[in-house]
Amino acid sequence: MGFSLEQEIPVMEEELSDVTDEIEEIERRRRELDDDADDFEQRKKRLGKDWRELQSQRVELEAKIERFGGYVDEWESTRFVVRELTFGESQNLKDIVSSESFDVDVELQEIEGTPLQGLYRSELLKMSVEEMPSDGPDDPNDLPEMLGDWLMEKCESINSVGDTEVGNLSLEDEIN
Repeated sequence: MGFSLEQEIPVMEEELSDVTDEIEEIERRRRELDDDADDFEQRKKRLGKDWRELQSQRVELEAKIERFGGYVDEWESTRFVVRELTFGESQNLKDIVSSESFDVDVELQEIEGTPLQGLYRSELLKMSVEEMPSDGPDDPNDLPEMLGDWLMEKCESINSVGDTEVGNLSLEDEIN
């Protein structure tokens, strides 16, 4: 599946517009708060928290738009092609992360360690990205972090089935 920064920037600009509208709405609501209301302080704090979160999103989006626009200007093409991993590749990826993440003591039957998320992300990029801009780095792991994170989101969206909870699918429950 192909993705390009030229297509992504208008999506981010629309998202930035929505975030800016939400910030303005919060600012309007803060001005209209009734200082005599019993829940004034609580509502003021909640609006302040929401405002700070949206401001953070706005700053991040503005930085992405600016940086991605620079890549569009600098590179001849900003097209990336990402593919879905096969079942075997996906299992191999899990094995790579497990073997690097955990120490196993067979005699004591102990396992120590934690999954290395950076290794997972790096290997998923290497395995999923089939095509990169010719003017950019050859290896997706050499991309600037902001661009790598964006590409990682694309890889994960293609190679993820989500966190669906199926519940108990026991036939016994269906019969009774």
